[in-house]
Amino acid sequence: MASEHFGNLRDVWSLLSLGEALRQERPALFAQSHAGCAFEPWDTDPERAAAAGRFARAAAASVSLSSTAYGRLAARELLARGDAARHPGVAPLALVLLGGLGAQFRFHGADETAHASILAAADELGVTHECVEIVEGSVLRGVGPEAFVLLDPLDALERDADGLDAWDTFERLAVAGARVLLVAPHHANRSHVATRASVLERAHAAVSVEPARRWCGEVHASSSPPAERSVHGCALVAANLGPATLATLRELGIRLAHALSTNPTRDGALGELVYADF
Repeated sequence: MASEHFGNLRDVWSLLSLGEALRQERPALFAQSHAGCAFEPWDTDPERAAAAGRFARAAAASVSLSSTAYGRLAARELLARGDAARHPGVAPLALVLLGGLGAQFRFHGADETAHASILAAADELGVTHECVEIVEGSVLRGVGPEAFVLLDPLDALERDADGLDAWDTFERLAVAGARVLLVAPHHANRSHVATRASVLERAHAAVSVEPARRWCGEVHASSSPPAERSVHGCALVAANLGPATLATLRELGIRLAHALSTNPTRDGALGELVYADF
């Protein structure tokens, strides 16, 4: 089924970072948990307009953003297709970057719509179905140092059938030597479990296990968000990525916060964004 959360701040920060991490790390195996559709039809939702829409326009005027993998896809899919505009997800980004390198792909948890969408994207991008596996089981299966795993839940605190949340899975993958990027959005609504405080508490705990090989970069809105926006910010937590990759992600966080910051009084605007890492 289509996701109502595509194109928001969480999506933009994670896709921007994922693209440059894959480009530098060049893994032999890419795996994604909670896989969604390859593309989503674009609309004028204020949350999307303030994040992916504004990013696409900012990237068009910035060499440093337009040269990124996500920046190029956003320009092609959001700006150049007119009424047929669509927002790219994880699958086309990974397929574009790794499909020509002989990599294998595993997309976990995709429903029937997402399954068909991912295979259609593979066809469109010239990646054979033999390289693409749609998987029901755990993302923990058969991964090691050759793998790059994107843990991509809508709620990093939600537990799976085995009683593990995304942070538990992150730890197991990191110990196995896999390169891991965990997406952990947080919410302004204090009734929501994944508040900024709860996300950063888990992130600090995860990084402190092995600070020389782990990193967290967070982008969040410093002002009170519009009522319709569900995501107030997003932390990305990484393990086993190279120093050059982490340096790139830090620079991207700074540039993204600058590109998306707007006057917070504007309808649907994100307001001032702040980037921090540890």
